Amino acid sequence: VDGARLVVPPLGPTVAIAGSVKRPGIYELPPGSTATTGPDDTADLLTLAGGALRPGRDRSTVLRQGPDGVE
Repeated sequence: VDGARLVVPPLGPTVAIAGSVKRPGIYELPPGSTATTGPDDTADLLTLAGGALRPGRDRSTVLRQGPDGVE
């Protein structure tokens, strides 16, 4: 049907990466891993998205959504 939306639940934890990165998107993380706010984890997520489009200081915001849909 035109305009229909199909939602496929993830198999594990996911992270959405948006903004000035080469490959913005929603990525499923490997089993047993989680996305946290630590500086090393932020760098890993930036690498997952292909890196920044332009050099400079990175700024990130972390939003979490639980299994019940509460942000």
